[in-house]
Amino acid sequence: MNNDQLRKKWGVETSDSNDKSEESASKSPANENKSSIVESSYFNIDTESPFVTSLKVMCRDGHIVYIPYSLQPIIEFIPSKGIYIKTMQKEVFISGRNLVQLIDFLGSQRVTWIKESASSTDTGEEGVFIQSIEIQDANL
Repeated sequence: MNNDQLRKKWGVETSDSNDKSEESASKSPANENKSSIVESSYFNIDTESPFVTSLKVMCRDGHIVYIPYSLQPIIEFIPSKGIYIKTMQKEVFISGRNLVQLIDFLGSQRVTWIKESASSTDTGEEGVFIQSIEIQDANL
């Protein structure tokens, strides 16, 4: 099957001219590699992968915990306190500013990592600020 036959089969108009209109010239190629990652200094979001397997939680002292989303953690936002994540083994408390912007991404399992501020000093920049992360064993 030649190109013209393929175009006809898929309903794509054929053109005898090699000139492109301004509209088609400004369009992005269909196979353009667009970034699917949204990132900040305090967290990373993957908006395109079918699923994210775990949440990496990083504290300023070097303590790192991976929380598998498959464990179905309870994720709660308490406006006066912050974000509370509970699994069967761990409890994570996240405090900071503008955390409501982060909670939906956590709930939809799109956050790949979270880390607390290196100094815990809020610079007042726009967006989410993570002042502290506390990780402890869950009370069974």
